[in-house]
Amino acid sequence: MLALIKKYWIGAIVTVVTLVLTIVSLAMFSANVTGEGYFKGMDNSTVVAMAVLAIVFEVVTLVLPLVPAKNKWVETGVRVVSDVLRVLIPIFLVVALLGFVGDRIEGLAYIYFSNEDVIQEVQTPANLASAELAINGMIMFGVTWVVSLIGSFFGITRSVKEEPKAEVAAE
Repeated sequence: MLALIKKYWIGAIVTVVTLVLTIVSLAMFSANVTGEGYFKGMDNSTVVAMAVLAIVFEVVTLVLPLVPAKNKWVETGVRVVSDVLRVLIPIFLVVALLGFVGDRIEGLAYIYFSNEDVIQEVQTPANLASAELAINGMIMFGVTWVVSLIGSFFGITRSVKEEPKAEVAAE
């Protein structure tokens, strides 16, 4: 077990943090959709799909280094797939973030910046709580995206450098 832990590197830690943040972000989006208030029922399948795919890719990225390298081709394939997934994760998270912001921006403007005549009807405690949760969810998706972007620059496993073998000269 200790050898397995020693195999992982900074990128694996950042990927685990990103995984937790993605789950929390998706939970906040779901709470915003199902909770009372202005945004109740305003689901966006793109946000859910992109966040779920990011979660799946994060898990696969963490599990891929455990695949035994039978030969050089398998090792190279695992490395390439892992690298591609680490690039796709931030892309999927930013698409989810933009979908979330795009769905909520008009409602937030309506709740916070309406005319004085309408603002008393719109700024109910449930609507304000829903708007606050939407803003917090957007911030959470943004932080998750930035963390995943930073994590994509680090490798998941340590690179093992082979020591050159000393040749014994036959005399």
